[in-house]
Amino acid sequence: MRQPATGITPNLGNCNRKIDRTEVQFSLVLWIFSVHRTEPANTTYEYHFVKVSPTDHCGGTLTYPHIKLQLFILINNNEVAVSSTCKLVQHLELPHFELRAIFEDLKKQPINSAICGLYGTNFPLWKLRELLDETWVGEDVLNGLAELLYFHQAAESTSVNPPFLYLQTSFFTDAHCLHKQHPMLFSQEVLELRQHLFNTNVLKIGIQACDSDHYSTYVTSANAVKFDHGDTMHNPPLADALQVFQWAFKDIPVFSQERIDSEQVACQGHGNGGDSSSGLAAFNFVE
Repeated sequence: MRQPATGITPNLGNCNRKIDRTEVQFSLVLWIFSVHRTEPANTTYEYHFVKVSPTDHCGGTLTYPHIKLQLFILINNNEVAVSSTCKLVQHLELPHFELRAIFEDLKKQPINSAICGLYGTNFPLWKLRELLDETWVGEDVLNGLAELLYFHQAAESTSVNPPFLYLQTSFFTDAHCLHKQHPMLFSQEVLELRQHLFNTNVLKIGIQACDSDHYSTYVTSANAVKFDHGDTMHNPPLADALQVFQWAFKDIPVFSQERIDSEQVACQGHGNGGDSSSGLAAFNFVE
């Protein structure tokens, strides 16, 4: 019977008990994009593209310097972020990308740094990996895409106030919740939206909705009688969606829609042409 390793064993990860070091395995060979750690003595260690694969195939006790153990801990505790960054970097290094100057600057950033340049969306840079295979895109990344689409439309518009609005998932979530309360009162965000619609000439609105981690979209135009609804699972519109919209846009003449019509979109599922994220499909429906 193999004797367990003796002596003080470091806490690798979030476990608070002693661990037999001969049992510690690292299943992946990972490239660290950029990990920063500051010791109490204000000594800063920076690791850039450090390749690690520590395994002991003979069953012996492994001994590592303290700094290297801290690196292993960081890899374990940030496995999703590190592996996502690895795939993102490998993708951006492909020769057909003309991003060399930007890419070199990106590689200097800590992987948990928040993305910059967006107004109301905040997520770490490593989450951009969700856009690679497009099978799952989180709500924060999807809202970032919505902002980029709005900025693109604003840049092309000759008006100070763009005629297009793309409302992020938070609008429908909040409005849906407020509509159920008694009395039904507008939040500050809904009041500001209503004021914007009164004071500007908005011609089209896209509304992203998230229900139980599934995304769908509602689109309408000024003076239209209906909302167009897109859903890759071919679900009907949410039962009270029309009532929520009519309440939120009450007394705004050009947005007094009377019904919601479901549009034909590719059904989500293997082999049906709708295999990607429901969020991206909802985004494309607006775009």
